[in-house]
Amino acid sequence: MPGYTRILACAALVFIFSACQSNLEPVEARNDYGQMERYTRRKTDFAREGLYQRFHEKGYLLEEAHFVNDTLDGVRTFYYPDGHIERISHYRRGVVHGPSK
Repeated sequence: MPGYTRILACAALVFIFSACQSNLEPVEARNDYGQMERYTRRKTDFAREGLYQRFHEKGYLLEEAHFVNDTLDGVRTFYYPDGHIERISHYRRGVVHGPSK
């Protein structure tokens, strides 16, 4: 029985270690306009995944969007400098879906 317990413990450690290894990495970089972009991308092919945010050089939020496999998917919101919403669009697999507000 001790051999079985040791194998089970090793398998559990391998599973926990592999689950902790994320294929995603956070990115914060300035674009050509001096705006800060913050998002998560896959390490393997650099495709954006999840929340994307773009900030003015003075620090206020300009845009929020959601990406799946480097393609817009979900709500995309643009903001005025005062923080009010300028426009909201909904995307499905990169295509605008429904009316924009």
